Amino acid sequence: MKRWIVLSPLAIPACVAFSWSSWSSLFSGRDFAPADQYVVQAPVETYKPALRVAVVGAGAAGSSAALWIHKAAERLEKDIVVDVFERSDYIGGRSTVVYPYNDTSNDRVELGASIYVEANKNMVRAAKEYKLEVSNFNDGDETVGIWDGSQMLVTTGAKNFFGKIWENIRLLWRYGYRSPVTTNALVKQTVEAFLSIYNKHTSWDSVEDLSARLNLTDLTAQDGATYLASQGVGETFAFEVVECATRVNYAQDLNVIHGLGAMVSMAANGAKGITKGNFHVFEHFLKDSQAKVHLNTHVTKLQPKPDGGWVLLATGAAPPTPTPTPADETLDEKKEEDAQANIVPPELIIIETYDVVILAAPFDTLDIQLPTNLAPVTPAPYVNLHVTLLSTKSPTAKHEYFGLGERDTVPTMVLTTAQGIRAGGKAPEFNSLSYHGRIKEGVDEWVVKIFSEERIEDEWLAGVFDHVGWVHRKVWDSYPKLPPTTRYNPMKLSDGLYYVNGFETFISTMETETVASRGVVDLMLKEMLGDGICPSGVSSPPPEGEEFVWGWDC
Repeated sequence: MKRWIVLSPLAIPACVAFSWSSWSSLFSGRDFAPADQYVVQAPVETYKPALRVAVVGAGAAGSSAALWIHKAAERLEKDIVVDVFERSDYIGGRSTVVYPYNDTSNDRVELGASIYVEANKNMVRAAKEYKLEVSNFNDGDETVGIWDGSQMLVTTGAKNFFGKIWENIRLLWRYGYRSPVTTNALVKQTVEAFLSIYNKHTSWDSVEDLSARLNLTDLTAQDGATYLASQGVGETFAFEVVECATRVNYAQDLNVIHGLGAMVSMAANGAKGITKGNFHVFEHFLKDSQAKVHLNTHVTKLQPKPDGGWVLLATGAAPPTPTPTPADETLDEKKEEDAQANIVPPELIIIETYDVVILAAPFDTLDIQLPTNLAPVTPAPYVNLHVTLLSTKSPTAKHEYFGLGERDTVPTMVLTTAQGIRAGGKAPEFNSLSYHGRIKEGVDEWVVKIFSEERIEDEWLAGVFDHVGWVHRKVWDSYPKLPPTTRYNPMKLSDGLYYVNGFETFISTMETETVASRGVVDLMLKEMLGDGICPSGVSSPPPEGEEFVWGWDC
């Protein structure tokens, strides 16, 4: 058990004062505490676990890293102590929810990462393991339109039989037969390669190594437009249909994003989400891991120890005062979940030593003072994405905005292409605009989500919708820019220091964060303990009727 002692400098005996001075370099150039108050760890621990691990970040990457370590510890029959440090006041990173009108009696709305797909085996397995309710998104009856900033190029989603036939004829006339079929085959081939990480290509030393073994390096070496053209996909289909997918999923045009990013954008079969919020998966990961979770805690410095391991310095802040909300069972459920997740109150200052530190957040956002002799990390710029959520009593946007007639169907999901810009026309004012169901069952008021590169102002909303009720805005550093590349940031930065998010410029999804952390944890365990997540000689089959997923199973 860790014990923290708050001491006045005048009360520190000589032996403790000497110990304190040995750590003083950690505070150079920084203001951490009032001059008359310090927090130091008393030397009361005698028990030494097999490993002490700090994980920085409690999003998909950090929470899953803690889970993989716990599963390995059980199989290895080793005691591994894990502390997770998260700067924000919640678990889930870029996966979080809000409520229309801040009323928890309304249905939750994902503010960040909204979906995963059937091929995402870790997310699918987690939902089953933790008995989480799942909503499927491919079963809707929405109409879809492709907008180029000046005109609606295509609409789909006819409701009646003859309408669907005519729609198919129009699409076939516009795009031909070969381009859709070829693209579908390329996406299927990419997904099949990705699926091998759950049963065949289970360990890797670098992202370059994994990319080569999956035969995906050729896709990342060229942009999506070049790749599709080389495979015989027509320009119209590529720059309208596929580019719509890259713009809604990664806010990047087809001739900018690498080919793998384009294929991942099109792999939306079996889209689904956790009904009460995808962040519940990551909360359960941390509960299962038995890690101590430090929210509102910023790791500010890491310093290597001469005899191996790391000294970690972190500062805590009191959690923000919660906004009053209507009484709701959800709030009590959330409190109980937090308690089960081993969330500990933030300390003023934490100084701890660890054998291993895993950085599980984008490197450029860490704001940690690190040694200068680490393996080099190339900056990976992230997309600055504006998310605008609103509620409206209008079942569709105004037809006038899209240049449609009164009798024309206004799509409930509008995706965009940059083809109008390339032709010298007007740029779309958003990347996507989509209706996401009613704010609650039985109420004729809908939630709309808009992704855009710039802030969407209230005046614009009033011009596009007959009615606007609640509005919520969020700016995310949502995902990295994905230009063509064959080089990635290292998984290991130094002895005992590992980095998960170098994987994101290869593939960036909730699922691949859990895959990336699995790769890092497996590498770390092999280097530190001589065996990985699935130790040699250990068999751990899946539950009856479930598919084998390496890491969950061995």
